[in-house]
Amino acid sequence: MHRYRKTIPNRTRSYWLSASNYYVMTVAIALAVFFLVMWLLRDGSEEAFIPAGVSASAVIVSAVIVRQAIIRNHQLRNQAARRLESNLVALKAPGMIKEKKLSIEQNASILKELKRKSDAAIVLGRYPEGHREVFQLCGQYLEVNEREMQTVNPGSPRIAALRRGREIAEDYHRRHMLKWAEIETTSLLADAYAAAKSAEKVELAGRALAIIGSASVNYPSDRKLKESAAAIGDFIVKVKVKSLIERAVKAETKGNVKLAAKHFTSALTELNKSSDGNIDKDDAVQKIKVELERLANSELQ
Repeated sequence: MHRYRKTIPNRTRSYWLSASNYYVMTVAIALAVFFLVMWLLRDGSEEAFIPAGVSASAVIVSAVIVRQAIIRNHQLRNQAARRLESNLVALKAPGMIKEKKLSIEQNASILKELKRKSDAAIVLGRYPEGHREVFQLCGQYLEVNEREMQTVNPGSPRIAALRRGREIAEDYHRRHMLKWAEIETTSLLADAYAAAKSAEKVELAGRALAIIGSASVNYPSDRKLKESAAAIGDFIVKVKVKSLIERAVKAETKGNVKLAAKHFTSALTELNKSSDGNIDKDDAVQKIKVELERLANSELQ
């Protein structure tokens, strides 16, 4: 049986624009619309102010309505997520862990709750917190289940119930852990690709790789986890290699051939960490070797 371990908590995110920034932007757009309408109706008459003012006002009113609708929708989703979290916490009753003997009725009740929590997490599928809480609760139940199986009397009717409970909880645990890992890593990698600095890219991708690693502790043979780990590892290598090559080029430009060669050598070392059979890796290795030979020849001249 797997050892079900706790995982790292999810990070929080800021939401959208602040009210001040949003309304400043809205006023700027409204003014632009006002002067655009004035320019389109450039006949010099005072009547042009009326449609221009109406258009600008419509922009402001529409912006207020849109923002209120978005905020309301966001609040409803947050409330649903908080309700889910509070319901999940309710399952962590001390009695489930401390009870000396888990009866058939209690076992059935726990499994019913796990199913309800699993269904709720699936409904709010985009929230990794729900999936994380469900597989953590399944891990708690599986620990209790394992303890009970060690002490149950031979021939007890509880054996069949506990075995069935273990199968159900293991299925929930796997599905929700893998879904949690997928959501978290997808989000982190999106941030990594969008980051401006190489150090930020590597740090975010490293966190995604750590999440894959935490899931792999329980499911080391899962194909998708292996593929994700390899892909993220290659991404980290590419970022590091690109940064080292850029530093090598700058060093050579400044006349520091030894430092340039050092950076190229470090890039070559990083490339050796990437997946085998990577065509891009083979091409990059050959190009770096050519650069190292060129630098070596330039020093001899």
